[in-house]
Amino acid sequence: MSFCKCIQNRSARESVADVEVIASSAINQAFARLEKGDVRDRFVIDMSRAG
Repeated sequence: MSFCKCIQNRSARESVADVEVIASSAINQAFARLEKGDVRDRFVIDMSRAG
């Protein structure tokens, strides 16, 4: 099981935090959304698709 999936499962069980999994190529869009205040969840960067 991938790390991201583990975090999502834990979040679902414990209601720790909602996460949005993003590709590493979407980091700039994530920062832009942060600047606009358009973020409800935590970002988790999926590094398995990096590079």
